[in-house]
Amino acid sequence: MKAYDVLIAQPVTANGLSPAERNAIVISAIVNDRGETLVLSRFGDAQWDLRPFFDQANVAHSYKFINWDMSMPRALIDDCKAVAYAWFKRGLPSSKPPIARGITTFAVASVMPFIRWLNNLGVSRFADVRPIHISNYVYHCKNELKLRPLPLYGRLRVIDFLWVFAADTIFPLQSDPWGNSKLWRICGVSKVKGSASANKNVGRTDIIPSGEQSKIFNYCESIVREMKAELAVSGIGYHPSDERMSIRCRDAVLYIVSITSGMRNDEAIGIEVGAWRREIKKWS
Repeated sequence: MKAYDVLIAQPVTANGLSPAERNAIVISAIVNDRGETLVLSRFGDAQWDLRPFFDQANVAHSYKFINWDMSMPRALIDDCKAVAYAWFKRGLPSSKPPIARGITTFAVASVMPFIRWLNNLGVSRFADVRPIHISNYVYHCKNELKLRPLPLYGRLRVIDFLWVFAADTIFPLQSDPWGNSKLWRICGVSKVKGSASANKNVGRTDIIPSGEQSKIFNYCESIVREMKAELAVSGIGYHPSDERMSIRCRDAVLYIVSITSGMRNDEAIGIEVGAWRREIKKWS
């Protein structure tokens, strides 16, 4: 269980703190079965352990950590830590703080590539980043890496955050990285699915056409019927079992449950056998 009393006592910004105070900020902590508080990671650690913040059962263990590359210039790492921490604690203006997966993805997909790119150029502080650096990095991501609009947005997001949370950094950017434009415009994301869908958890995937949806649903139902017939003959837990059939049935059931209930994937996989109830409401 998360140590809420410890976590809520932490500052919402690293701004104004001494290096020792910044490094001592508790990122994650738990309470064990004996009621003891255990600190899992602090701001100054090379690895942030975010396991207590993950409720999803379908997230790989490795995705629950942030491994900061401490071989990079310390000023770059510390300021990116400060930005990630500020976003995690406060969220963007007029937006809720992200879930833990958002922070870990941000660090891996956006922070570390940019830091390593700057380090290769000999830049060791964000205060030394100039518009030409930003322009060259955008060109690198667009034309050399050939990133599509949304992946490009995710890759460049660290630059946007460094400006938004400039007050939280020690060596802040000296000018707005996008000038009179916006990140989502530079990335080529349309207005309809632009900043609103990029900054907030708004669906970006097109709806499956009803005709295709019907075919998929019927196919999944046929797989479930096959599995029922198999179990009727062999029984549950028979050996050797058909692992491929079991996996197909699992996926089919997950699809049916998700499409008929509106539950997200992490909610659907949490369903337990027998954990249901029926309510009869009488209206007077």
